[in-house]
Amino acid sequence: MFAARLLKIPTILHESDITPGLANKIGAKKADVLCLSHTESQKYFTYHKNKIVTGNPVREFIFNGNQEQAYNLTRFSPDIPTILVMGGSQGAEHINKEILLSANQILSHYQLIHITGKGKLPNTSAITKKYRSRYKAYEYVNEQLPHFYQITDLVIARSGANTLAEIDALQIPAILIPIGKNASRGEQLLNAFAYQKNHSKTVIIEDELLTHKELIHAINKILPWQNYVPGKKKIPKESQGVKNILKVLDKYL
Repeated sequence: MFAARLLKIPTILHESDITPGLANKIGAKKADVLCLSHTESQKYFTYHKNKIVTGNPVREFIFNGNQEQAYNLTRFSPDIPTILVMGGSQGAEHINKEILLSANQILSHYQLIHITGKGKLPNTSAITKKYRSRYKAYEYVNEQLPHFYQITDLVIARSGANTLAEIDALQIPAILIPIGKNASRGEQLLNAFAYQKNHSKTVIIEDELLTHKELIHAINKILPWQNYVPGKKKIPKESQGVKNILKVLDKYL
């Protein structure tokens, strides 16, 4: 940022979380334009004149999934609601544990795609044999993720900025389990509660309060299996965050 200022190169900074990290706190003082994902973030940059709420950009390939391919990969049934569980790039041991403790109860009515994190594939021996075809575990997914999103009726995940941006863009209901302040600066908690304000089909369970009973209750609240109506999901095809940032680039550069 300092070098760009010396060379008179315009700079645009983007803050994805509600609360800025140290790098953005420092860099914002030299940025020509500050793009924010959340309106709530403006109070942390009161000194900056050019603040624009753009939202978060989302990877284009996320919109290019295929339902048929997803069902081929998982061998799932289109007639049963599907839940996607992911704990971030490294997985989340606490989420993994509670999912397994509640697996039989969940799988009696739902199908589970469980992204566990590298080296964290679970022992599934406790899952009743008749339900094992409804459970698919992966250490990590990349190119498969857009396909999985296409058949997902509910996401269970952390509340990192990128995850929230994707499920927001794809309009998928969510159970959010943010990392607590004991393991971070608390940005995921703020992200989750801000997200919930604008998304009625969202339940937050703080990590310290997560139990398999709470998880079952939240699933049944957002996605009651009794009311499930199978059908082709309508997935949006573009990221509003990307469009907004492109407008900023066109205006200021």
